[in-house]
Amino acid sequence: LGLRIGEVEFRPTLRVEGVFDDNIFRRPQHGLLPVEDDYFTRIVPAAAFSYSRGRTDFFARYQNELLFYNKYSDMDARGGNHGCNVGIGHAFGERSSVSLQDNFRIGTDISSIAETGAIGPGQPGILPRGRKYRTNDLRLSGTHALTRRWSLFGDMDYQYHWYGTSLEGEPGNRLQTEDHLASLYFTGVYALTSLHSLTASLGFSHNEYDQRGRARYLTATVGYRGLPLQDLHVEGSVGLQYLNEDSPPEASRPHQESVWPNFSLSAAYAYYRFSLHAAVSLALSDSSGYGGTGIRRQVNFGVDYRTRHDLALRAYGLYTKNDATADQTVSSQDQETFQGGAGASYPFATWGTARLDYTYIDQDTANTLGGSYIDNRIVIGLAFALPAGLR
Repeated sequence: LGLRIGEVEFRPTLRVEGVFDDNIFRRPQHGLLPVEDDYFTRIVPAAAFSYSRGRTDFFARYQNELLFYNKYSDMDARGGNHGCNVGIGHAFGERSSVSLQDNFRIGTDISSIAETGAIGPGQPGILPRGRKYRTNDLRLSGTHALTRRWSLFGDMDYQYHWYGTSLEGEPGNRLQTEDHLASLYFTGVYALTSLHSLTASLGFSHNEYDQRGRARYLTATVGYRGLPLQDLHVEGSVGLQYLNEDSPPEASRPHQESVWPNFSLSAAYAYYRFSLHAAVSLALSDSSGYGGTGIRRQVNFGVDYRTRHDLALRAYGLYTKNDATADQTVSSQDQETFQGGAGASYPFATWGTARLDYTYIDQDTANTLGGSYIDNRIVIGLAFALPAGLR
């Protein structure tokens, strides 16, 4: 899609959205400060570039976000929210490949919650208003087919998360944090048949949470992936995680070692114009922005249906329970979050799509850090892009 010249493709896009939010500051329903609503306009210009030559592929995408509020114009974002994603991949013959990707974000607002989809509690979009952030995710991945049945996958990831101090006067003020998260994982896959495979994974993660401590954990799992029924894809794993965690010196237990279960199961079904996906997981996870490691339980599902006239309908739900593994008196990020939403989109032309979305979030944070709120958002938007086939 977009403008193509030889192996080069360029695709500019523009999204214009009107958003109503009934809790613009993410305040608790019965807190000291009143719950406030507002309307705002969200404009997202973006451009994507891709290049393919032989066995090498390259892509880059940049977007900016502008926000214009009706009542609270001091929250306007006039070009300060940036996102950039670049990547390159190369295939070494038929058996081996490698890819490198980097995703950078900088922002001053929580507007990304307007996106339809399940957004985790630790990501920008759930944190209270006024916290500036800079995040970068660098990932190196590789695959190699050892034999006709055996394959090896490797993944090395480094993330940098910086969160500024919360605005004064808002509930749950937080201090600046700077997190460094690194991981290395290897997965072996044995193909029983063309439709069924067994997996075994071993990984190591090292997370530095500024002055709030550090966590190191080993993960070992075994699993299955395949098509047990026609049009039904299933993937699951079970295993253990060993956690070695250091808390601040003032904690009652500055050093802890523990073993946690690890479990995941997902299924995706597609038939004709209908698709359904569901997943459940239990695993250790970083809670960046809070400065700590937690045990996360998550259940989510999504349903999509496309009519004969290309009207796309969707709905999703998400439940997340995040409990701290460290000393609760020092840094607790216990959270329980319910999310749900529904939407529709329709391509009214080869160059334009209209959308309508609703998002609901009910988040409860059982500590003094703030973050407990109920929020409803309605988004009406238009997306514009160059039609396909231009040269």
